[in-house]
Amino acid sequence: HTPLFQVSFQVLNMPTAVLDLPGLTLHPFAFAVRSTKFDLSLQWTDQGDRLHGLLGYDTDLFDATTVERFLEHLHRLLEGAAASPAARLSDLPLLTPAEQHQLAVEWND
Repeated sequence: HTPLFQVSFQVLNMPTAVLDLPGLTLHPFAFAVRSTKFDLSLQWTDQGDRLHGLLGYDTDLFDATTVERFLEHLHRLLEGAAASPAARLSDLPLLTPAEQHQLAVEWND
């Protein structure tokens, strides 16, 4: 483990346009990341009309199902924030209706 923190959250808002220099043209490109320095790393890149997300995780700690569920929760949270920008974070949806039922009914006997 990293001694100071295990989770990294980054928002990169640097320009991704083509850079033309005398005798040289630079184009942005995507590359595959095969490892992460942290237990969990989430990186957002501003691409003009959309955001691009990249999630890295330690496969010794998380399996793909857990990470997919985490991303589903994040997606619900972001959709809720977009639909209700003035809402408090604690009032935004996170769990699916099935998960809410599981917590409130199935696991609450």
